[in-house]
Amino acid sequence: MVFGVVGRLEPEKDHRTLLQAFRALIDHRQAARLLIIGDGSLRGELESCSRTLGLERNVTFLGARTDIPEVLAALDVFVLSSVHEGVPLSVVEAMGAGKPVIATDVGGLRLLVKPSINGLLVPPADPAALEAALRELSVNPTLRQEMGVRSRQIASDSFSVSTMINRYQEIYESVLGDRDVRN
Repeated sequence: MVFGVVGRLEPEKDHRTLLQAFRALIDHRQAARLLIIGDGSLRGELESCSRTLGLERNVTFLGARTDIPEVLAALDVFVLSSVHEGVPLSVVEAMGAGKPVIATDVGGLRLLVKPSINGLLVPPADPAALEAALRELSVNPTLRQEMGVRSRQIASDSFSVSTMINRYQEIYESVLGDRDVRN
């Protein structure tokens, strides 16, 4: 079972809560790995936190990567534990890769993650709630697979190039009125 996060290692991403939740998951005798992809000002501190929690066998810091599609393919579940967030591209990319998403209920994440449809939302800065979500998806492969399929469908329906072009065209048409904007 492989969980992963892609993002900057900065305070607003709250990787510390993710590490605490992951420690609790391991304590519940769940065999799992966590890949942390990205870099930032907190990398050293988070690596130290991981060691302090005894997670050096379970957590791997991969640093900044250019092969994100390949990294996402290696994950079973995408996790984002931010305390502040907009509409993160990393979640859209994970959904496009067919991954269920566990995320905190902040910012625009509710626009992307539909609880029990394509993922789970938890309160921010709540390691116990995050661990419960990690455990729920780690023990239920059928649910993971179904959520992953729905994630890919939502991403395709909402964020494909053709969908985005149509949305921009609708905006232009509403601004310009009856003028033909297709040329």
